Amino acid sequence: MLSYPADMDAQTVPFEAGLARLINVDMEAARIGKKVLRAIRDQGTRRNYPDSQLNAIGH
Repeated sequence: MLSYPADMDAQTVPFEAGLARLINVDMEAARIGKKVLRAIRDQGTRRNYPDSQLNAIGH
């Protein structure tokens, strides 16, 4: 789980934080920043946070 501002801040985009699955920049609806997010998705990010996975003990 990411923590604001310890792990991310206002300069962090969803793709850097591993949250790409939560946004859809290809949808038809107009959104602020959609053009920039598409460019970041297509070109890649400057930094990436490692994905973490939590496993329940005993499962």
